[in-house]
Amino acid sequence: MSRLLIVDDDPLNRALLEEELGDSGYRTFLAEDGDTALQILEEKNIDLVLLDIMMPRMSGLDVLAKIRESHSVADLPVIMVTAKHDSEDIVQSLNQGANDYIVKPIDFGVLQARIRTHLTMKSLSQEKDHFISIASHDLKNSLTTIIGAARVIGAMLPSNDTSLETVRGMVANIHEAAHDMHDLIVDFLDFHAVEDGRLVISQQRSLLNDIAERSFRGNIQYARDKQIELILDTRDQAIEVYADSARIKQVIDNFVTNAIKFCPTGSRVVIRTRQTDSVGCLEVSDNGPGLTQEDMSRIFVKYATLSNVPTGGEKSFGIGLSLCKQIIDLHDGEVGARNNPMRGATFWFRIPRYVG
Repeated sequence: MSRLLIVDDDPLNRALLEEELGDSGYRTFLAEDGDTALQILEEKNIDLVLLDIMMPRMSGLDVLAKIRESHSVADLPVIMVTAKHDSEDIVQSLNQGANDYIVKPIDFGVLQARIRTHLTMKSLSQEKDHFISIASHDLKNSLTTIIGAARVIGAMLPSNDTSLETVRGMVANIHEAAHDMHDLIVDFLDFHAVEDGRLVISQQRSLLNDIAERSFRGNIQYARDKQIELILDTRDQAIEVYADSARIKQVIDNFVTNAIKFCPTGSRVVIRTRQTDSVGCLEVSDNGPGLTQEDMSRIFVKYATLSNVPTGGEKSFGIGLSLCKQIIDLHDGEVGARNNPMRGATFWFRIPRYVG
C-alpha cells in the first residue's frame, strides 16, 4: 500500500483528500503545516507528497526546498497544489524540483491519474537502482574473476606448442570479451552516477603529464597488438592542473582506446599535452578515417553510434565519450573534437590549471 503525505493548512481540504485517496487504497498521513510535514517525512517512509503552495509561516515552496535537500526527484515525488491563476508559483515550484502540480478546485480523476503515474515512475527508478547495484557488485566482481583467470591460463600455455594455438586464441577472446564488458559496466555506472548527481570528483593539484604517461603505459600493449604506433608528446614540463587525476585518466584512456579501436594497422596515435596561462590542454590525434559532419553533431551524445567501425571487431556502446564530456564539465573545462588537416581526427580537452 502506497503511503501519501497530504500537506494543507485547510482542514476541509485535508479531510476531502484523505477520504478520496483512502477510498482508492492509499494510506494517508496528514500535516497542517510545513514543520509537521517535515517531521512526518523524517519518521515515516512516504512514497509521495501532495503539497499545498499557499500556507502560513512556511510556504509550500519553502517545504519543497527542504524536502529536496534530502530527497531526490526520483526518490520522493512531490505534487504541488495551487490556484489556477498562480502560474508564477507553478513555474517556481517546478524549477525547485516539484514533479508535477494540480490546480484547485481539484479534479480527483486527474489527481488519481497523476499519482499513479508518479508512483509508477518511482517504482521503475527503484528497479533501475537495483539493477545498477547488482551491476556494480556482482557483475563487476564476476568479470574481474574471469579476466584474471583468462590471464593466468594464457600465461600457463606453452608459447612454442603449436597444437595449443586454437586454445590460446579462445583464451585471448575470453579475456578481451570480459574486459570489454567490464569497461562497459564501469562506464554505464559512472554515467548514471553523473546523471543522478552521485558522481563526486576529488580535485587537487595534479600533473597532467604524469596522468598522460600513465594512460600511455596502460594502452601501449593494446596499440602494439593492433600494430599501431602510440606516441607520447609532453614537451611542456610540469603542467599543474586542478583535477581528479583518476577521472582525467579515464577521459584520456577513452580518447586513446577509441583512436586505437577505429584506426587501421600501421596508423599512428599521439597523446600530446600543452598549457596556456590558465588551462592545461591534452589532445589525442590519429591518422585514421576521421569524422563525418554528422558524427561531429553526435560525438558526445549518449548512446550515439558514429559512422566508423572498429577495425579489430571491438565493441562500441556509445557511452564513453558522453561520460568524458560529463567528467570534463564537472572540472569546469571544455572538451571537443576536430578533423585534422590531412587525415584523421583529434579529441581534446582543457581544464583549469592549478593555482596555489
